[in-house]
Formats: sequence, structure tokens, C-alpha cells
Amino acid sequence: MGNHSNVSEYYDLEGEIYEADAANAEYQAPQNFVTEIKPFIKNANMVLDIGIGTGLSSLVLVSEGKQVCGLDLSKKLLIYAKRRKPANLILGDLTKPLPFRNSSFDLVASCATLNYYNDIGKPLQEMQRITKADGIIAFTTSKTGLHLQTPKRSIRFFSHNSSYLEEHLDEADLILYTDILAHLLEGKQIYYSVYVFKKWNGKN
Repeated sequence: MGNHSNVSEYYDLEGEIYEADAANAEYQAPQNFVTEIKPFIKNANMVLDIGIGTGLSSLVLVSEGKQVCGLDLSKKLLIYAKRRKPANLILGDLTKPLPFRNSSFDLVASCATLNYYNDIGKPLQEMQRITKADGIIAFTTSKTGLHLQTPKRSIRFFSHNSSYLEEHLDEADLILYTDILAHLLEGKQIYYSVYVFKKWNGKN
């Protein structure tokens, strides 16, 4: 499925560095992600931010009047996220059933998280399950894999191209609204595709 156990260990150890980079405006991907999807989420109220990290996406979403619940693998990152005042924070993993009822959210959003999973079929189905009929699912992927390396830990970003994603759309009952190529990491030549999906009308 992926390297999710390594991811939680990595960010539990490197959370302070991640937060410092965010504070110094060196990492703007979450804020840029929300800017890209904003035209599609005007009517969304209840939001789940999967891979909330230190809460950078949610900081913008809360400022827009959204009720945000955040999910992340890392206890350390959730401590930082709490400072940005999302409505609720949950320690959880997309490889397991999420602790939410069917059709709970108007928007399920995830920035730079699905690339931690080699197989995103089941995560997409779980995201679909908890999204309301006519709700929106928005996430980023990168067509290029990479490694994050520190002296003690290494984690991998898996690549997911368009043809791979198309294989899972029918399984997850999602309709593609738009595919935006966005330069989400300032100062680095790393581009993410921002996908915005609509749930099939009447699916619960």
C-alpha cells in the first residue's frame, strides 16, 4: 500500500523542521492548493483535511468560514495543527477505515498526502464513502516520485500519472471536474497535479 509507518516516524521526528520551513514561508503547497480549489468549494461547509500536517491548508479553510476536521498519521504534526484551530483533530491512516459515517463531509481535501501511498485505490474509495452526494474530493499527486532524506529517516513519494488515476475513478464513483498543473513548491521545480472530483449524484 505504501510506506505509511515510515511516514509517521519521519514526521514525528522531523515535525519541528517541517513547521520551521512553513513559518519561514519556504513551504507554500497547502496554501497554494486551497487557492487552486477555491472556485469549486464555495458551498462546502463541513471539510475533512486528510494529511493535515501542521494545519496550513486548514488555516486558509477556517478563514473562509469552513468547519474543518483534520486527519494525520503524525502525533507531532497534530500538535502543531492544533495551534491553527481546526474544529477537530484525529490520528488516523487512509489504509484503514476512517472513523466517520457515510456522507459526512461536503469537501474531502488532501494536499501532498496520496503520494505516500503506492496503491491509492482503497484510499480513494474511503474518501468517496465519507463525502456527501454532490460533494467534492480534491487532492494533489505528482507524476514524479522522490525521496525525503534526513540523517536518520527516509520516506518515499510515489508517482501517480493520469492513466493510473483513471483506472481507479470508476471504482470510486468519481467524476473529474478539473486537472490543474500547479507549481506548489516555491523555489523548486516540482509540479503537482491538482485534481477536483465530484461524487456521483445520489451515491451515499
